Amino acid sequence: MAMSTNSNFRYVVLKITLFLLEKFPFFNALTLLMLLAERAAHESYPPINPKLVYINLVLFVGCGFLLSAKSFVKQASLIYAGQLLYFAFSYYTNSKFSYGHWQRIHMATRQIGCAGIYILLADLLVKADQGRYRVQADGMVPSRQQQRIGEILIGLYLFSYSCLLTSCGEHREAFLHHFWHSELMQYAMTAILLASAFCFISGYFVKDMFICVIPALILLTALIDCDIRYWTERQVHYWNQVRLLGDNVCAISGFIFFASVSYSTIT
Repeated sequence: MAMSTNSNFRYVVLKITLFLLEKFPFFNALTLLMLLAERAAHESYPPINPKLVYINLVLFVGCGFLLSAKSFVKQASLIYAGQLLYFAFSYYTNSKFSYGHWQRIHMATRQIGCAGIYILLADLLVKADQGRYRVQADGMVPSRQQQRIGEILIGLYLFSYSCLLTSCGEHREAFLHHFWHSELMQYAMTAILLASAFCFISGYFVKDMFICVIPALILLTALIDCDIRYWTERQVHYWNQVRLLGDNVCAISGFIFFASVSYSTIT
């Protein structure tokens, strides 16, 4: 009875997190449009070439539909991951965004983390009967090279997150403001993120780190990123903060999903 209950709970968790991962391309398309519209009130030309904006919007929506329809899952996941990496590069290098150095790193690394999630997703699942997914089996394991790329990208995201908490004045101030001025908690969070980052980059204890980092990310997201008013008062665009919040929700959904499918059993 207990095993059946556990299996049902795991199935529900997998369904919910997979549903969220399928819908994030739509979220990215919407928030990109809203961010550009918000910036349009203060600038005459968008920071990204309009033609590139339209192309990426079409790709976002197309990948969202393919993932939701459970068709061409691998191709859609990889294309979407490629878009996220493009935006990560653009956020960091495009001076037209006019963001501070800390904010450009913040935006870029979150997109990199989400790209890692979708690179891992691309080969983890295959289409099963009746439009459902199943974990690859019968000797069909994910590409080791592709898997390592995804893990390294996630590791870079977590490493950057830990560095921002300790080295960036804005993030350190935000942490202490929302965590009752507890430097001890800050050191604990940083240690968890750093340990997880090194494990992902090295490829060891990956499933354990998926499980370990979930509570830390949920706490950081709920207390810091969800306080949108705090960030907008510090000159962060409203829809930019919404995008950053969505990136963390995407990462958390991916971590929960991979932990639930016993990721280590297929590596």
